[in-house]
Order: sequence, then structure tokens, then C-alpha cells
Amino acid sequence: MSANKVRYPGPGCLVEYMQGNSPVQAIVVEEQGGKLRLYGINHRESTLQANRLLPWSGPTIAGGASPLSRSRMDEALEEHRALRAAIASEVSPLEVWELTQGEVGKTSAEWLAGLVWEQPGIDHEAALGHVLLTAKT
Repeated sequence: MSANKVRYPGPGCLVEYMQGNSPVQAIVVEEQGGKLRLYGINHRESTLQANRLLPWSGPTIAGGASPLSRSRMDEALEEHRALRAAIASEVSPLEVWELTQGEVGKTSAEWLAGLVWEQPGIDHEAALGHVLLTAKT
């Protein structure tokens, strides 16, 4: 399993979902009955069904005993956005396809990240997901 990956995102967890044709990062502020209240990289809050999340969630941003401040959430979102963009710039979707030799019909981003890196973290998995989503056409 990718380091820092979260199976069931709760408050403080960095998540991604699709809006248009692009993945959007957000931090879970509150979870209630399958609905998430999110603080997005666009500095706005929104609600979203948990089933709309992309299959990589994490890491959880620590806020101590109190809820995360907006400035801390902004810092974390920007930090992971930049890290994921840097990782994604080093990945060739065609090389990933060659590694699978075209024989894999359906698999997880976690499994594919394991082909590219020895010990992938959640940022590696998300970056690979971004690259493959961009190259889907």
C-alpha cells in the first residue's frame, strides 16, 4: 500500500475528485453520512458525495487538537500540488504502458505506481493518476 494512503477519508484528509476533465485537490473539513464538506485549492468550501473521490486519498494533515486553519490547509494543498506536479513531470505515460506490456485490462493506480517506483507514496500514486488521466485520449 502506498505510504500515507487513507482508505476512508475523514477530517484533515487530502482528497481529489474530477471537475470537468481535471483532478481537483481538497481537504476534508467534515464527513457526515457519505457526504464530505471540502475546502478546495480554490479557497472555497463545497460538498461532495464520497463516491466521487478519486481512488487515492491522503495524507492526513495534522491539526493537533483543534481544526485546521485555512492558512494551514492552503499551505498543505499548495505543497502537495507542487510535489505531485513535479513527480508527474518525470513520468511518461507511454513508458508506463510499455511496463504493463498492454496486457492489463483494469488495475489500480497503486499497482501501477509500484511498477514505476520502488516505494511509492500517495503523492506518487496521485501524480501517476494525473498523468494517465491527462493521456487518456
